[in-house]
Amino acid sequence: RESDSSPVVGQTSKPQRRKENASHTASPNSGNLHHKEQLAMAEQDNAEPAQPTIREYMAKNVKTISVDATLKELSQSFTTQGVSALLVTDGDKYVGIVSDKRLAREGIAKGLNVDTTTVRAIMRSKMLTIESNQPVREAQAMMKANGVRHLVVTEAGKIVGIVTISDLIRYFTDFFEG
Repeated sequence: RESDSSPVVGQTSKPQRRKENASHTASPNSGNLHHKEQLAMAEQDNAEPAQPTIREYMAKNVKTISVDATLKELSQSFTTQGVSALLVTDGDKYVGIVSDKRLAREGIAKGLNVDTTTVRAIMRSKMLTIESNQPVREAQAMMKANGVRHLVVTEAGKIVGIVTISDLIRYFTDFFEG
């Protein structure tokens, strides 16, 4: 599903992420319990535990790049913004996604001129999306099924963030260490 929203583009602040040692807040009734504690309580209550959602692990500040930026500018953006994927914009519309892996495989490895080739040449125009209220495990399943490391996160069809394989690693670390 692609977004028809007219988002604010060009945000460059660092993603607002949960502190590494902070507890999950999986549902309004779960308080500050780690996932293992939620499972134990659910067993006692014979109820299903609330599962952490994408919203708890996603980057909320969407980082973007223009469809007309060069591959050199793209590479510099990955470095300065500290991300592995950027949403591609054409004016005020999202038109695709591009990752550092795609730059390496579709741009550099194929010998494209980084000073003249634009992001348009290597971006993926089909953006895979997932709703922010979905369980984190749904993102894992989508990434595995589609062979991707980044998903665009939406709320009611509007782009609100991005979830990456690094975010999933953080979730599983919380789950097993919690």
